[in-house]
Amino acid sequence: MRLMRRTTAFLDMPCSGSGIPAVEVPQIWNEAEVFLRPAIERSQGRYDIASVYAAIMERNMQLWCVWDGPMIAAVVTQVNIWPTGMRTARVILAGGSRIKEWVHMMDLIERWSRANDCRLLFADGRPGFKKLLGWETATIELVKDLSDAPRR
Repeated sequence: MRLMRRTTAFLDMPCSGSGIPAVEVPQIWNEAEVFLRPAIERSQGRYDIASVYAAIMERNMQLWCVWDGPMIAAVVTQVNIWPTGMRTARVILAGGSRIKEWVHMMDLIERWSRANDCRLLFADGRPGFKKLLGWETATIELVKDLSDAPRR
């Protein structure tokens, strides 16, 4: 599924950030990867650096970056189309420092989600994000490791 290319920068905030067009990702990927790696490592093997990069380059995922001079955070979103045809967006990976200074980026991601006809916006993250974002808990995700291999 290809995402529509609708990204907008936000300015006049403590930090600035934007959705990164796929054509520009190679120039900043090494820097963004540093922030995404810890979230990928917590994904229990659902994501790896190579597959996330490929999905972003194919425009099946969207990379967002935050700067305050140097890059301080990176976020990855994805649009899902459900069997009913409903479109939802999800923040699947996020990492960085000084989150309280760039949490307002979620407003930009919300606008992007609406522009891509998404009815709901979900976020995968640690429990503390709920309070920080002021969102509600829709469900909890339970997981049981069925492999004998160590977790990634």
